[in-house]
Amino acid sequence: MVIRKFTLGPPASLRPTQSCCESSSKTPFSECSGTVTMTMTLDKPLFYHDEKMSVQIAIDNRSRFAVRKVQVSIFQVTELHMVTKGCYRSLVDRVSSRDQLPVRPGQCGWQHTYILKPWFESHMKRRGLALEGMLKHEQAILASSTVFKLPTTDCAYYRSMLSIFGDVVRCDQNKLTKEMQGIIVSYLVQGRCWIGMSRLDVQIPFFLTRPSAEPSNVTPTAPPQNIETSKPEESVKIFNPTAIVHTPIDADSDFEDPGGVQSDNTGTA
Repeated sequence: MVIRKFTLGPPASLRPTQSCCESSSKTPFSECSGTVTMTMTLDKPLFYHDEKMSVQIAIDNRSRFAVRKVQVSIFQVTELHMVTKGCYRSLVDRVSSRDQLPVRPGQCGWQHTYILKPWFESHMKRRGLALEGMLKHEQAILASSTVFKLPTTDCAYYRSMLSIFGDVVRCDQNKLTKEMQGIIVSYLVQGRCWIGMSRLDVQIPFFLTRPSAEPSNVTPTAPPQNIETSKPEESVKIFNPTAIVHTPIDADSDFEDPGGVQSDNTGTA
């Protein structure tokens, strides 16, 4: 199956840099046993391909049990909206460490930073990942996050997408259309810690994409005669999120986007 890519992320200079975090607390066994609070923080909500991801984990252990293990994972979530519908969750990268552990009962302020690599080159043996590029003909990378319109909701994914792409992702409809066709790719980072025989999970969605071209601040001038002007870059033309940005088509057909720009080939593994 060949997938065409229609949209890109904002330029590197316009990328939002605000941190996003989510915290969760859990009572291991009973109310008298106390609580454990784990907070996971990302330095930014949007990452470009071949960038390392820094994830900070903070734990406050106000329970009678020790936190014996911490694990941080990146997952790719692929939703199929075609003849058959389904949702697949594939592991991209995982870091598990016992450094500075266990977090003993009553210990608060424990922090540790984990570095993950959402790169396909480092995890080529993993199966079920959606990719951009054909493995036999070009260097493949992980599929970019899908940008699509959503009805106003309070979910973390919608808030993150709205902060990055603005009002273009707003949808006037109350529900998603049932006739939607395509493949939706999203990513999330999950932090997990083990307390006794139980565990605590925290998840944060993030976006993985390509940057579009930097905006030019130079005043345009008339091109000199007898010199052919260069064509505008494709990334400038296609930086406008649409309802579905990953659409399956026939691999043997020539397809162009609405702007008349031949899109990049992407594939799945």
